[in-house]
Amino acid sequence: MAFKKFKTEKRLWFWISSVLFAIPMFLPIVNIGIKGGAGAPALLLLDVIDDSNMDEFLSFIGIYTLLFGVPAIGIGWVIQSMIVRAKGRRENKVSDTRMPPTTQTRQIH
Repeated sequence: MAFKKFKTEKRLWFWISSVLFAIPMFLPIVNIGIKGGAGAPALLLLDVIDDSNMDEFLSFIGIYTLLFGVPAIGIGWVIQSMIVRAKGRRENKVSDTRMPPTTQTRQIH
């Protein structure tokens, strides 16, 4: 059985991973001390930038990237590969329907 090799669509992978990386930035998952409630990391990032504390800023970027960036790249690649495979199957079916029917010869015994 021969396996078909699919080529990675890097632009698709980039955009899927970017969206997966950016979405958690706006979800209320971090306790930032606003009346005891949770806030979005984007608000924390703005607060750190206003304080001009570079150590906290770099720590936040590093932790956020490890927690959300690395999984976004992996999950983005999986989603991209499923889309590429689905496109390949669809193109394969379309090309099969456009091919002229083959003539089969019947063997008489």
